[in-house]
Amino acid sequence: MPVETETQRSQKQPKPRDVGGSLLIFLVSLFLLNLLIFPNLSPRPPEVPYSEFVEQVEAGQVARAIISPNRIEYQLKPKPGETEPPRIFTTTPVAIDLDLPKILREHNVEFAAPPPSNTGWIGTLLSWVLPPLIFFGIWAWLFSRAQGGPAALTVGKSKARIYSEGDTGVTFADVAGIDEAKAELQEIVDFLKHA
Repeated sequence: MPVETETQRSQKQPKPRDVGGSLLIFLVSLFLLNLLIFPNLSPRPPEVPYSEFVEQVEAGQVARAIISPNRIEYQLKPKPGETEPPRIFTTTPVAIDLDLPKILREHNVEFAAPPPSNTGWIGTLLSWVLPPLIFFGIWAWLFSRAQGGPAALTVGKSKARIYSEGDTGVTFADVAGIDEAKAELQEIVDFLKHA
């Protein structure tokens, strides 16, 4: 019976895959995807009724306001002796109130409109197209790594091969005269019969 050497054993054993690099790439991709898709998911300021906002303006409690067509974000004046920064509140205007700028001026409230969004069509396109492409790319890459081949959609591909007699190069006539091979084969047959 032939004895395997240490080099033959090391050549037969499959090498473990490097998971560290794959995990690092996955985490960096996830971080970038998070920056692209979820940039403005910070906690929103509390919402108050529009009438309460007007009452606070008339009472002189509002320091500044940012007015957009569908939202008003405002900050209250700090109370005397208060050390923490004043809170920010939001409200939704009921309708277009043409008297609001006049009321804000009368009560010395600093007000402005938010700057227009500068994302442009490239930003919009990237925000709609890039995340699905990244998701599909990561999915295809993980799927191909699981299958061990370059094609992502080769589901259930078997690595078994069929060998015909002509391919082996060894026939029974080549080993028929060897007594040791006969004895080993006879031991295997006896073991299988009596096991």
